[in-house]
Amino acid sequence: MNNSQRTVIICILAGNLLILSCGPGLLFGPTPTPTPTATPPATPTPLATPTSPAPAPGLWKGTTNDNHPVSFEVSASGDQVVKFLIENIEFFTKDCGGETSGTFSQTTEGLLNIANDQFNFSNENYSFKGQFISTTTATGTYEFARVTIKIVSPPFYSLEACTFDFVLSGTWTAEAP
Repeated sequence: MNNSQRTVIICILAGNLLILSCGPGLLFGPTPTPTPTATPPATPTPLATPTSPAPAPGLWKGTTNDNHPVSFEVSASGDQVVKFLIENIEFFTKDCGGETSGTFSQTTEGLLNIANDQFNFSNENYSFKGQFISTTTATGTYEFARVTIKIVSPPFYSLEACTFDFVLSGTWTAEAP
């Protein structure tokens, strides 16, 4: 056996020894094992949000909890309140030199948007809110935080001109035409 044959045999033996000492699958590195991954849960498809039908257009009428007439007008498109009215609100005072009583009405005109079946108005003295329960029924609240009433006595009465503040709140219900 010559030197080149010896070298080849030593290389074969060394290679076999290397292969046998590594164990199965270790000669070229460990066998990759896939890591299990969690499958993300399915994303639910959002359902379309049902839109409420618009309230019936026209003049809605009802009463407050104190039986005062209330009315408001819904635009032809059903997306705005055009006018809101509470009538015959009673007041009474002894601040004007004697007992004085009477009635007044409050009208609010303008375009009040209806959003999410609701509308509202507010200023520093007066506010109201409405909620459409259906296309033909609405409920709400009102509040007079401070209304100044001036009473002027006619020439034949003994009362003097007088101004006083009036506060009142309540609920209302109305139905479509």
